[in-house]
Amino acid sequence: MFLIAAGIFVILKFSQTPLQKTAQAPQAQTNTAPSSGANQQTQAQQQTAIVNTTLGATAPEKLQNSAKVTFQTPKGDVLVNNFFRGYTRTQGTSYTPIILAKSAAYNETYNFEGNYFGIVLILKPVVQYRQQAEQAFIQALGINQIDACKLPVLLQISSSIDNQLGGNLNFGLSFCPDSVNIKNLHI
Repeated sequence: MFLIAAGIFVILKFSQTPLQKTAQAPQAQTNTAPSSGANQQTQAQQQTAIVNTTLGATAPEKLQNSAKVTFQTPKGDVLVNNFFRGYTRTQGTSYTPIILAKSAAYNETYNFEGNYFGIVLILKPVVQYRQQAEQAFIQALGINQIDACKLPVLLQISSSIDNQLGGNLNFGLSFCPDSVNIKNLHI
């Protein structure tokens, strides 16, 4: 939370590691001539972009051409589906959160300010809806539980469910080591 409060910045770099190249969607080639080194580098840059979560927000317009985005976190790199595709904003306005998944029971967003993923549970029973929200989060990003635990995720309960716990605590993803067990809270 300290990193979020400190005003984190994101930098954009492009990845060319072999691991990231194997997980990408193939790109259409418009050039029939043999590829030069510079051309190969440009194609790799369009396939995977890197976001460093410890440094803050970046302009999503720079990520539009990437099939996947690698989030560099203190816990390790995570290759996710590019949810920045199609994101637009009105020039001169701030970035609004990107909705990753939404249901009557929860909302999931990527938040530019603070550079984190937010999950808010808005209906009871929270244990059941927490599991559904976590599954939707994993599916939206195309990752597994181990990689999900590397990402900065703020999972909260809406204050409309519980005035004392709502909006104040980060419960985390239930399958991560640093999560809070809510099964005994009876909410």
